[in-house]
Amino acid sequence: MKTSQKQSLLKFLLIGFSLVITLVLCEVTLKLWQGSIQSNGYYFWPPRMNAMFKPTPEIMPGISGDSRFLTNSQGIRGDELTPQHTQRILAIGASTTQCISLDQTEMWTALLQNSLNSNPPHVWVGNAGVSGLTSRHHLVAMQRVPFKELKVDTVIMLLGVNDFIKRLSHDKAYDPHYLAKPEAERALLMETFTGTYDGYPEDPFYKRMALWQLLRKSKRLFASDAVYTEDQDGKVFIAWRNHRQRAGEMRETLPDLATALDEYARNLNQIIDVAQQKSVRLVFITQPSLWKSGLTPNLEALLWLGGIGDFQKELGKPYYSAAALEKGMTAYNETLLRVCRERQIECFDLAPKLEKDTTIFFDDVHFNENGARQVAGELSRYLLERSPFRESSAANKK
Repeated sequence: MKTSQKQSLLKFLLIGFSLVITLVLCEVTLKLWQGSIQSNGYYFWPPRMNAMFKPTPEIMPGISGDSRFLTNSQGIRGDELTPQHTQRILAIGASTTQCISLDQTEMWTALLQNSLNSNPPHVWVGNAGVSGLTSRHHLVAMQRVPFKELKVDTVIMLLGVNDFIKRLSHDKAYDPHYLAKPEAERALLMETFTGTYDGYPEDPFYKRMALWQLLRKSKRLFASDAVYTEDQDGKVFIAWRNHRQRAGEMRETLPDLATALDEYARNLNQIIDVAQQKSVRLVFITQPSLWKSGLTPNLEALLWLGGIGDFQKELGKPYYSAAALEKGMTAYNETLLRVCRERQIECFDLAPKLEKDTTIFFDDVHFNENGARQVAGELSRYLLERSPFRESSAANKK
């Protein structure tokens, strides 16, 4: 072999060796870093996330100022857990729980925590809301979240609207038996835990590497931001509302919801089963909405949900009227209440307690600042009248 060939081979080997050493060092460093912030493998959001949104009041009535979005070391929006938190509540839900357009101090979970902390014991309320999720995802969350390790006493679950909206958008293609499909679990895990997880045991080696996980985290983070906000100031709502206002057809009659409601009831029952197996108190909440017949033009103009197909991206799709949407949401809420009665599970019927106007909502179902205050106020009254807060209040009066 010529000297020049030997030198080229040596350089190639040195470069390859250097790359391997660099990758190993990066992998070890990332593993150590991950170990310093992670104590379980499932995160709703990246741990210690710090983002800022700038909602526009003209687009989102009832919201003003910048909105900080912060997560703790467990990837949950809320305060860091401490040994002083003797009561721990985790709110699981979708965007109406997440409150991404509201500041950290204005979301209803934070306000609920403040209200409950006016009476001992010391309470922590975490927000595990992720936009777009359904009862399928909430079941996956209940199965995977390590409630015992986190010492979570109570799970509050506000749900129903996305199950309904996805049934409408999928139309005849809706599959009420999706959970039985072999690919469902992996897809739901990735959609539920957008802060990523450590990888499945059956994953190949490279997918369990910290470098791979970091790339996957980054991809999901950007995807998760795009699911609901699209942009920091919420101008995407203008486009979505325009799509509804230019609907190809406005339908007054809902499709047959029977199979979808049956699936919803099955998912609720499985969620209850998991909560009981894990000895976690479960409190369901019915979903309020702006929808009703005879909406004024200014309220009608705030709506964007209720389309068929990819209505957020495509013009000319059919939509359902506000009156039809109200009927459908009522059917989902009534299904929730029925399951709770049959299983003797707590269900706080929030929906009829809130006004259907801009004192509560900035669009179809999402709460503005006052709406979040109203939700927190109603829910805190419910909880304070029951154990363990009722006993604590009585003891303080002695």
